[in-house]
Amino acid sequence: MILVTGGAGTAGARMVGELLQAGHEVLVLDNFSTGSVKALQAVAAATGRDFDCVKGDVRDGAFLQRVFRENSVTSVVHCAFVGGSGLSPLERYENNLAGTLILLQVMDEFGVKRLTLTLGDADGAGAADGSVAAVQRMVVDVCAADSGWVVTFSH
Repeated sequence: MILVTGGAGTAGARMVGELLQAGHEVLVLDNFSTGSVKALQAVAAATGRDFDCVKGDVRDGAFLQRVFRENSVTSVVHCAFVGGSGLSPLERYENNLAGTLILLQVMDEFGVKRLTLTLGDADGAGAADGSVAAVQRMVVDVCAADSGWVVTFSH
């Protein structure tokens, strides 16, 4: 099963649709701060496929551990990034860098080392954000230290 974080946002919902159309089983995780149930309903209608969704935040390590423990997650598509959405730099770094760090720690704990990072928010603004560059650097460092990780960057 592929876990899609931020799956109810524009980029995440698009990714969920592509994965479902390719025949994958998908679990959406979203805190719905910018994503919507309507986006997920549209994906289900367009693909004719059902999928599960859990409401929660990637910054909540205990919640993520429960998600991994209760589901057969084999890889993660991480779309839970915020960029030019009116947040302060501290808020962006907390969401983007801290959220990704906690996600990576839980993935490592459960031996799930396949990750796709979809960088930037719906309008692409996040891709130029310093917090997203910090996320990229952190992931590169993780991969350099552990060759078992398979990471793809997507914009």
